[in-house]
Amino acid sequence: MKVDLVIPNEWKDITIQQFQEFEENISSKKSKTNKLITSISILCNVEERIIKKLKTRDLQEIALEINKLESKKPLAFELQKVIEYKGFKYGLIPNMSEMTTGEFIDLETWAGNDNAMKNLHRIMSILYRPIVGSINVAGQYKIETYEPTLEKENVMLDLPMDIALGCVNFFFRLGGLLIENLHNSLNKRKK
Repeated sequence: MKVDLVIPNEWKDITIQQFQEFEENISSKKSKTNKLITSISILCNVEERIIKKLKTRDLQEIALEINKLESKKPLAFELQKVIEYKGFKYGLIPNMSEMTTGEFIDLETWAGNDNAMKNLHRIMSILYRPIVGSINVAGQYKIETYEPTLEKENVMLDLPMDIALGCVNFFFRLGGLLIENLHNSLNKRKK
């Protein structure tokens, strides 16, 4: 059977929703082969019944192509403060120190208990919101007021993973720097 598949070869080719479904599938109790079939179905946007009609050799070749994504170094993505998405400009919260209590509580809730990837679309809907007005010559902008809705969260399900990874990496690096600075500060006090 001839099947035309679009195999993702860049992180930008995978949406948050696909990645969440992929992660859920990988941690399921399915057999290795069933996980592979479901993974290819998710990442290539093809029904499982079609994937099951492929030759085993073809299935393995597709899996090898998908595995090449790991070599694309997901930790290398940089934060994008402004993104074009679904016909709109979205901006990252311009000043994290002026985050509202509601934004902070929701971020803490959705990122806690090892659920960050499961709730990545919700986290991105808090951090990235439509830009209101225009971006000035200094690159400054204002974003829509934070008013969470299920619709706004679900809009982020289609956000490409390269953008999400860049944002997540930024906060991991920031956390690492803060821990390192705290450690250095405590060591100086001991002396």
